[in-house]
Amino acid sequence: MKLSRELRKQIKKASKSAAKTQRIFSRENIANMDDNALHIQASLWAEEKYRDAFHTAPLPCQYVVACSNTFGSAMNGGLSALFAERSRCYVPAAIEGYALVGMHTASEILQQAQVFYAQVYDENGDVLNIDETPEHFDAEQELDRKFDDACKEIDARLAEYIRANAEWFGDL
Repeated sequence: MKLSRELRKQIKKASKSAAKTQRIFSRENIANMDDNALHIQASLWAEEKYRDAFHTAPLPCQYVVACSNTFGSAMNGGLSALFAERSRCYVPAAIEGYALVGMHTASEILQQAQVFYAQVYDENGDVLNIDETPEHFDAEQELDRKFDDACKEIDARLAEYIRANAEWFGDL
């Protein structure tokens, strides 16, 4: 498959940005970063550092990566997208992570979604049963709305947690 010139430019730009992130994310920067940048940079750093052995990452890193990935997936396609894609593997750690950073409602809603979508997708993300009734659709929409509302403070909460656990994030 031949990539368009524009797509190649976007990939190159993203690669440069990722490389820059790897260079600039250090422990000494943690205190001075704004909450959104810190949450994203710490998650990207930990995900890259422990890419091949996520389960061996320190728990603070696992929680931040899990919360960030589940939040991102849900915001980009709803909770149904989260449970249909690879990011669903982060759900158990995210449930713990949200509770740990004080986002108890987000943790509870993610638990409810886990039960709800267990009836729709198997562990590989393959569709088991699609209920296309208005009631099912309304229930999906309500879970998405509640999760979105519960995650309004995700940047501040994760940034506070990262700063409190700075020894686990960034390179020296």
